[in-house]
Amino acid sequence: MNLKNIIKAFCICSLLSAGCSEKTASQETETPHTPAAEDIVIFGEGNADHKYHFESMEDRLEVSEAVIYGEVTDFTIFPAEGNGVAQTLETVHIIETLYGEAGGTEIKLLKMGGYVTLADYINAHKTEEERQAYRESEGFAELSDEELKTKYISFIPEGYYYPEIGDKGVYCLIPVPEIDADVPWSETDHVYWAAGSWQGTYRETDDGVFVRPNNSSILTDPDGTYPVKTVTYDELKEEIQKAAENISD
Repeated sequence: MNLKNIIKAFCICSLLSAGCSEKTASQETETPHTPAAEDIVIFGEGNADHKYHFESMEDRLEVSEAVIYGEVTDFTIFPAEGNGVAQTLETVHIIETLYGEAGGTEIKLLKMGGYVTLADYINAHKTEEERQAYRESEGFAELSDEELKTKYISFIPEGYYYPEIGDKGVYCLIPVPEIDADVPWSETDHVYWAAGSWQGTYRETDDGVFVRPNNSSILTDPDGTYPVKTVTYDELKEEIQKAAENISD
């Protein structure tokens, strides 16, 4: 299987918001720091097939269990069982709850996207035939077994940025349903997706303002310099409060 097919497979599997990436691998890859650019040797870019499409804050609140302002305190990235597509699980400390109730003082935020070693990507596939096909495919065959453990494949859906400890944002949350597989969280964790993926995410910038939802990513806007619409925290809180009043009428 060549690189084009790898990317095609990723595009088909990029269905986080629709609840289609439900199997996750038991082999977990801890990645506390983004690999060096030269160590990410294969990229896959995908368009998520969203279950939700929002035109207003009211739309977001109507499907969200909670809206929180939080800070990333930890994260892990792991390959999905069966296709190897990277998924990111962030631990988010709740600074303030702006709508609804998420429970506790922290949540787990699950996102499609990230980076895993080539070895973990190959091993996540179910059959020996599949694993051998990938091992012998373009982008893999020329690398040694040791290099497969130190080189990465990165999957970047719309709106995805590599996580960093200390990242902050406002997230519209929907619960992740029960998953019949080994997962890197416990039964007592509060695990959520952002509603509509990037559509339910307001990223905080270094300037302390929040970027309104958009589908730019680490590939399309690596330095975060593309012109975007922003909103202050107080303005965003006011929008959420007004929307909550509107949907309760």
